[in-house]
Amino acid sequence: MAAAVVRDQHFDPTSSLSHPSMHGASASSPYVSLIVASRNRANNLRRCLRSIERAATHADNCEIIVVDNGSVDETPAVIRQFCRAERMAIQHFHEPRQGLSLARNVGLKNASGTIIAFTDDDCVLEEDFFAAMAAHWRDISEPTLCGGRVELGSPDDQPFTIRTGDMIERFERSVHPAGFVQGCNFAFNREVLELVGEFDERLGAGSSFRAGEDTDYLIRADCAGARIEYTPTIVVHHHHGRSRPEQVRQLNRNYALGNGALYAKHWNERQWLLRNLSWDLKCFVKMFLAPRDRFSFKHKMLAETLIWNFAGFLRYYLGGESDH
Repeated sequence: MAAAVVRDQHFDPTSSLSHPSMHGASASSPYVSLIVASRNRANNLRRCLRSIERAATHADNCEIIVVDNGSVDETPAVIRQFCRAERMAIQHFHEPRQGLSLARNVGLKNASGTIIAFTDDDCVLEEDFFAAMAAHWRDISEPTLCGGRVELGSPDDQPFTIRTGDMIERFERSVHPAGFVQGCNFAFNREVLELVGEFDERLGAGSSFRAGEDTDYLIRADCAGARIEYTPTIVVHHHHGRSRPEQVRQLNRNYALGNGALYAKHWNERQWLLRNLSWDLKCFVKMFLAPRDRFSFKHKMLAETLIWNFAGFLRYYLGGESDH
């Protein structure tokens, strides 16, 4: 079993993004760097790391990178506990500046795998996660970004932020990119990293736009010529903890704000994105003109989504944000 590698240090922003992998991928078993960012969710992280530990016992082709995003709870102690146990190859970094994209970029800078994967601290991995990852990526050499299956972790939670399709799918621009890949279970190979680079630190949880960093990365990867796909064989269970409809509405507002920022960021060069906004507007008008649908819950949710889309667009556009 690989010994734990404890790097309890702050991120060095001068390190290279595209350093050669310390672990070359073999034809049968590509090396996977799994990145987990966490902030003030020690209990969730403990459960997540236990599931990673179980999955890692069946694999010798992975490393775990945990980024503490400025936690003030027991998160650092939880990470040190798993590092001391030496049951999996694990690195620990600090990023005191709040923001999921900031934390994930720390992971990117320090990942040595040929495949770079992400999950969230409120997820539980299937025991065959790394085996499924190796099987899926074994014969892929072209730049590829892949999302995996996301099951609902608890029956008490609302069926939101999940992806449970049974078929392999290929991304097409006729569908909205948001949700095609879930940020709590996706991966890309180093070829994509070299094409696309870092996450946009203006986006994502903890940023002013609250969401959208994963969708933005998908858009940029697609425009760089990478293959974007979904596979149901790589599975996590998402314990997001949102059991009340109002919690889902708040999360939907965050997503809509982030999507609005994406429209503003990409509309000039990627106008196909605006088709989705146009479709939402047409649906809103159609429902408003139908007395039975007017002011229904679905109509209110759509109206709220559009309002936050425009809020994100205007905040991004009027804020003078330049492209990443």
